[in-house]
Amino acid sequence: MPDENCASMRDPWARAAFAVAAAVTVLRAVGAARLPLTGDEAYYWEWSRHLAFGYVDHPPAVAFAIAAGTVFGSSVFAIRAIFVACGAVAAWAVFAATARFTDGDALAAAAASTAVTLAPLLCVLFGSASPDGPFLCSWALLLWAYAELDARPAWPRAVALGAAAGAAMLSRIFGFAAVLALGVTAVRDRRVRRETIVATCVALLVAAPFIAWNATHSWATFTFALVSRHGSHGFSPMRVVTFLAEQAIAYSPGLFVAAVFAFARERCAFMWYAIAPLGLAFLLLAFFEPVEPYWTAFIYVTACVSLGAGFSRASERARRGWLLAAIPPAAILTAAVFAATIFPAQVYSMLHIRLANTGPFEVFTFEPLAKSVARIARERQAIVVTDGYGFSSVLDYYGGLPPVIIGYDPQGSEARRWSTGALLDGRNALFVDKEPLSTRPDFGRRLAESCARVEPLPDLNVASVPGVPDRRYYLTLCRDARPNALVRLRWLDGS
Repeated sequence: MPDENCASMRDPWARAAFAVAAAVTVLRAVGAARLPLTGDEAYYWEWSRHLAFGYVDHPPAVAFAIAAGTVFGSSVFAIRAIFVACGAVAAWAVFAATARFTDGDALAAAAASTAVTLAPLLCVLFGSASPDGPFLCSWALLLWAYAELDARPAWPRAVALGAAAGAAMLSRIFGFAAVLALGVTAVRDRRVRRETIVATCVALLVAAPFIAWNATHSWATFTFALVSRHGSHGFSPMRVVTFLAEQAIAYSPGLFVAAVFAFARERCAFMWYAIAPLGLAFLLLAFFEPVEPYWTAFIYVTACVSLGAGFSRASERARRGWLLAAIPPAAILTAAVFAATIFPAQVYSMLHIRLANTGPFEVFTFEPLAKSVARIARERQAIVVTDGYGFSSVLDYYGGLPPVIIGYDPQGSEARRWSTGALLDGRNALFVDKEPLSTRPDFGRRLAESCARVEPLPDLNVASVPGVPDRRYYLTLCRDARPNALVRLRWLDGS
């Protein structure tokens, strides 16, 4: 790395930024070791046991990252370890990119890095096993590699830029935005035209296994990301307001507003075309359906580099004002996130939070539930089935119950490949659900058609953390499943 960047990293402001990043990384690691796996994390853990170059729901990086971590064991921390490390690398890459763009301004680079480190949503994403950790890490390295190439064009830097872009493409579909940015840069900037063409070729070469997998699987990942997961909820301008409010809370209001404002003033074509088209698409999509806050995380990371560049040119008074207005609220929100992850019993008991299917609090019931279900399944000589891909996966992780997915939900279609054919024929099946079967007449009808006898079993009331009410789960026993029961229970019989 050039001298000015190296000098900036020895600056007191650089040391302060790295100290904050190190402290937050330690807290993420503690939370990663303490919290039970969520359903999505367990599902990705299942992927790591069925490694492939692609999956219906996402590119493969999340599965390979988990597989790399579990070399050191099967604990929840081992599953999340690589993702925690991704957060530290991303903070460094944003610092280095900003330092390069600002000619070694350590304070500006520290501001950009700290904006990434203290964003509440990123604290969650880098502490959990999801596609976002590898994606945001790759994206931050992409920004750094471009900053280095822009400062001094060279073939090794072009290769590094392409490798980072390819890694982003292997992590999330959004990573393909890098190809657009590289293409626009090749057209607009003659100075780095050859290098960006090389970078584009390297990126496509790195992503080639995933692209090839999709080509042989009916472009399943792209179809899911662009079509299957979406459904119109009606036109609503209020939903856009909600979307923007969620963004501000997710990244902390002071950090979010400053990052957006700074990015709007920047004129870096590469960064603009890397995130502006998708940012506009998300904004328009919010008129018709909810947009998840984490979809915009790579946009925020990019905007933080712009924030650092703007910070470098700001007056001393503006710098102090922003630091005082943005950093303390972000630190408070981040501290609240860590308090909820490291001391869940105390926080949840104090707030009297009720467990809910769609909330984060039922995760504390998964391990005792899985052990109880495993015992009941052995007693009934039954195969455990659920209609939730994540729910089924946590039962496997905590109870050793291989996932058998029923139902018609298109999500989790990967899991259906792991159990096919006449698996249930002539066997007992134990259906575990979060809702009473009486509220799901479609499932009740399918079970009646598929089983010689349907037998309700006593509900399971499972304790989680002290002070929080037990979570109730519902069990139904399908005795002597008829031929092709699994086909009927997956709505594949055409009726």
